[in-house]
Amino acid sequence: MTSRALRIGIDARELLGRPTGVGRYLSELLARWTRDPALAAHRLVLYAPEPLALGWIGAEGATVEPRVLPGGSGTRWEQLTLARAAADDDLTVYFAPAYQAPLRLRVPLVLSMHDVSFAARPQWFGWREGLRRRWLATWSARRAAAVLPLTAWSREEIVEHLGTPASRIHVVPPAVDTHPALARPAGGAAAASPEAGGPLVLYVGSIFNRRHVP
Repeated sequence: MTSRALRIGIDARELLGRPTGVGRYLSELLARWTRDPALAAHRLVLYAPEPLALGWIGAEGATVEPRVLPGGSGTRWEQLTLARAAADDDLTVYFAPAYQAPLRLRVPLVLSMHDVSFAARPQWFGWREGLRRRWLATWSARRAAAVLPLTAWSREEIVEHLGTPASRIHVVPPAVDTHPALARPAGGAAAASPEAGGPLVLYVGSIFNRRHVP
């Protein structure tokens, strides 16, 4: 980040309910940004259609401004309700953590895109869902000042399938943290040791064919 005080708009829908990978990714970023004293001058405007549970937010870094924008949580909300709020909030930059962003943004866009399976393997998605994802992701990536994949593999697929210039794609790998931002409930399911005494693998992601879990 720069020394200039920034007002960063963030689509925080992925923090609602039971967060999946993108929600965990965003929550960890916010936990760090709000705990780093070097970022204390910056403000993070979190947009969501419902109130957010932010008990894990820090106190010495960037300041958080939750904004509740009622009216659903889908593409219409993103492209109309969220776009209007972002235009009115005097943002410096907008951060989209989940593949797509409002197309009418007036400020620089930073876009996280973890993969482009919807473009590389369209047969894995229904035609309507696949078309929506491909169209919005492609235009968001073209609009973005910077696109942030997690791996070099994803960077190459973004270039190949979305046509995004490689010069605007910056690989930022995830990291292991001993102080997770999201608290895990106590008394969760315990993993039993294999009877044969072999290695035990803990898999914590969603089960999709494309992830080759077996």
